[in-house]
Amino acid sequence: SIAESAGRGARKSAWLPTAMDVEWMMNEDQGLEMMLNAQAWFPLKPRPPDREYVMNLTGDNGFLSMNKGDYKLPIDLKDFYPNPAPIEVSAGERVCILIRSFSPWAHPMHIHGHMWQIVEVNGKPINGAMCDTVMSTKGCGTVKVCFDADNPGNWALHCHKDYHLAAGMLTTVIYDGKSRQLDTDLPDRSNRGVPILPDQASTDQPASPTKHGSTVLTVVVLACSLAAIALGTVLLIILKRMEAYSRGSLRWVEMTESS
Repeated sequence: SIAESAGRGARKSAWLPTAMDVEWMMNEDQGLEMMLNAQAWFPLKPRPPDREYVMNLTGDNGFLSMNKGDYKLPIDLKDFYPNPAPIEVSAGERVCILIRSFSPWAHPMHIHGHMWQIVEVNGKPINGAMCDTVMSTKGCGTVKVCFDADNPGNWALHCHKDYHLAAGMLTTVIYDGKSRQLDTDLPDRSNRGVPILPDQASTDQPASPTKHGSTVLTVVVLACSLAAIALGTVLLIILKRMEAYSRGSLRWVEMTESS
């Protein structure tokens, strides 16, 4: 537990790499060793969890990867569909997630908007690092992380291997069960969705180009193309005249020398 692990003296003071540095953690054995050895400078304060979740990594390469489900990013934002299975929290809660891997691969699991602490690896309690990315164990191992729900909003939690994320290895952390609905009349497509971006939080509908905007854009592109063609033509004429002038000057010099 956190209470047990946080009371131990820190053997080392270190941070696990964040999402920007996670590439070099792709070696599963190295990542596991780091998790077992790294200690938090400022661990979570000891308290029992208010909510506990189990996240089973059940698919390969991101497909049907979280509890036999997925949540895929649409190509176009107008195809938004709410996450059918988010991690629901309330402000002020201590939330723990047990990540159980049934995949042959290790996965760098990354949370947005929060820092969690690694408190258990393969059943062994540790006073692990505070970080936003944790390497899951491969095979049938487990990693347990805990965080304080202190940043209300809708936040993505996903595998940081981009092709796994694109395939659906994604969920969201939402506060008080409030997931922004873009359209209540959308058909049921439970495996489609997109995480909420901060700059979209105050809008009810995704931004989409209007017919007028598309027409203006077309006119601008056409005008730029015509201007480029005209400029190219002028440059070509100038080069041709310079070439003719050079040839005339050369003939005049030859005639002068021969006379």
